[in-house]
Amino acid sequence: MHVFIKIMGGGMYFKSKVSFESIQVLLFSFVIFFLTRQVPLNSYSTIMNIALLIFFFCNIKYLVFNFSKYNELSISIAVGLMYLLLMIIYSLYLLNEIPHIIRFSLILFLIQIAYFLKPNYRYIEIFILFLSIQALFIIGFELYLILNYDLKNYMPIRYFFREQGWGDVYTYDGVLWKIQIKGTALLTFGFFVIIIYYNGIKKYILASIFLLSILFAGNFAYILGVLFFSSLYYLFSRRWTVRKMVLDMVSIFILTLIFSIPVFNYLMEVIEMKSEMSNKVRADQVEILISDLNENNRTIIFGKGLGNTVNIKTKWRDYSDQVYYELQSVYILNQVGCMFFIYFIIINIILAFFFIRYKILLICYGSYLFYSIFNPYFFDTNHIVVIIILLSLRKVMDEKSILHTCSIQPTSR
Repeated sequence: MHVFIKIMGGGMYFKSKVSFESIQVLLFSFVIFFLTRQVPLNSYSTIMNIALLIFFFCNIKYLVFNFSKYNELSISIAVGLMYLLLMIIYSLYLLNEIPHIIRFSLILFLIQIAYFLKPNYRYIEIFILFLSIQALFIIGFELYLILNYDLKNYMPIRYFFREQGWGDVYTYDGVLWKIQIKGTALLTFGFFVIIIYYNGIKKYILASIFLLSILFAGNFAYILGVLFFSSLYYLFSRRWTVRKMVLDMVSIFILTLIFSIPVFNYLMEVIEMKSEMSNKVRADQVEILISDLNENNRTIIFGKGLGNTVNIKTKWRDYSDQVYYELQSVYILNQVGCMFFIYFIIINIILAFFFIRYKILLICYGSYLFYSIFNPYFFDTNHIVVIIILLSLRKVMDEKSILHTCSIQPTSR
């Protein structure tokens, strides 16, 4: 693609090449910007969705090349897309709302073909840049709340956030505030990326900022995700010797003694608070979604159709026209049924192992799935972004591997 610019008052033309790659980077920047700035731009999320669709359109040439290159995988994807088309027809037959059908069919479609997109290391830099802004915002907002609010006067700001549809801001003790707002779903995944991608002091500074923002974000699943990833990363990234094992066990024992009491108290406090409300809401949602799916043998196999809504009001929540649940994976199961859900899980595992490949990146992906499965931000734009970033990390690691291989080759004069 070329752009021709004429200088006013003269007859000279300058030809400036604007590559599709630059456009893709710009579009990806739009997606990440709106994804992380849902407060206060959640009402403009349509712009993000349009940018994401154009981003995929700009990748058509590379997608076609990859589909032709990997015939076996392409056949599997084609079968899945045909099944998805049948699901759309089935959903229309059930008279589900067309906007919801389009929404969820696009998400399931884009997640499958996202593995075939062209990676770019600049996506990683953009991703971390906008997430860093979000992390600093969370930390700054936490300090603002500590300095200006307490248990007696914070309810107006909480109601304001909830009325705007931005999420929730609250505290149990007036000391540590939980900033559970939209746009924080990828902070934990961003922490994984920082650990893998960066080195030196930059790595430790960014990791510390992200850890602090994750703590202030107040989502217990985020913390579990960090612990899950850190444990696996520690186990699989080291070359173990008896001496290292002994030293590490001693260090872990000492740290456990130091931090066990405050950490245990914090965990018990969170679990107790979760058991009072959040966990009961999750159990309530699982019950209504599975009961709705279990209507008959047909619905168990094929689901209730894309965009299905369960118009039920319980003592915990009104689910009329609800399309986001605490356990979004169960809602997807409710829509597509056991057959497509099992296929979708299997094909994603195959594609992840084939395209992401590296053990540490698979650990990163598994850790994302582990913590996101407990949240509404599952099988959505966040999931697509995660795949794109992992593909880009794989490309970086491929290039480093090639450079390393070249550097150790003997030279001849």
